[in-house]
Amino acid sequence: MDMENRKTWGSETWTRRLFGISVTANLILLTTLAGLLALLSNLGVQRASSIATTGWLKPIWFGLAVIGTPLALFLWLGMLWHCTFVYKTNGWLKAAWLSFLIVGNWVLTPLYYFLVYQRQTAVGRVARP
Repeated sequence: MDMENRKTWGSETWTRRLFGISVTANLILLTTLAGLLALLSNLGVQRASSIATTGWLKPIWFGLAVIGTPLALFLWLGMLWHCTFVYKTNGWLKAAWLSFLIVGNWVLTPLYYFLVYQRQTAVGRVARP
């Protein structure tokens, strides 16, 4: 694979669709985790541990672990790739986004997706601030 193809693979139709699915799954994952943590923290330790292992939560845990996590990881790695090789901007802004993505991991990756990646792919070119 030549360098130009490596730089533009994230702009292809199939990767844009997969990133869109991944960001949706990532937001569902974050919302579900935040809701469950808030619910369980309000119930107290004894009651929370009994509810966390009940049957109705097992499909949720399964979905989060088996489907949500790989999609969140794919989105995070894809946005890191995009920021490193495709995003053309001045040095300090690129360094700030890279730091943001590395420190924020998959939790903050949707911000980069909506603020940078989606704008660039919608225009079809690399946006310049």
